[in-house]
Amino acid sequence: MSRRTRTAAILLSGAALLGGGVASAAEATGDHGGQHAKWHGKRHHGHHNGLGRTARELGVTKGQLRTALKAVAAQQQSAAKPATFKELLAKQLGVTADQVKAASKQAKASGAKTRDAYFAAFATALGVDPAKVQPAFKAARTERKAQKKAKRDAFVAALAQQLNVPQEKVAAAFDSKCRPKHR
Repeated sequence: MSRRTRTAAILLSGAALLGGGVASAAEATGDHGGQHAKWHGKRHHGHHNGLGRTARELGVTKGQLRTALKAVAAQQQSAAKPATFKELLAKQLGVTADQVKAASKQAKASGAKTRDAYFAAFATALGVDPAKVQPAFKAARTERKAQKKAKRDAFVAALAQQLNVPQEKVAAAFDSKCRPKHR
């Protein structure tokens, strides 16, 4: 039970026992005329209309955009899943993903305070040359970024095709939505 609910219950039960009346539960909890709801809504800064804004930027309706997004999502669900970072790292080091997972746990448990100490503990746990670890991490990170970019590019291309809109326009519409506005 939340603190607010507990307070309301105590106030209402106390009022009932004493015979005094509390006009409403809203008054008992301090919700004066919906003021709480008004303040709560202020925190969201209008993000609730992102689909409509994006549809307007693309020159389509919300319904068309929603339908196209569902179709693209279905296409991407059926596509092959890219390799995980652990799988990419394992491939770089010539070990299995399970060995990478176990070595990572062991390196974290060793209490390594710096990145170099972690890499040394990780290499020891895997039984590989410590000089290979850092370049392998870097290569796996680079490959993972390339996978994410390819996935996003495929999403933009598929959505552009569904909506019959230029890819540049779709990319620009989604780039503007992903970047936070600084005030």
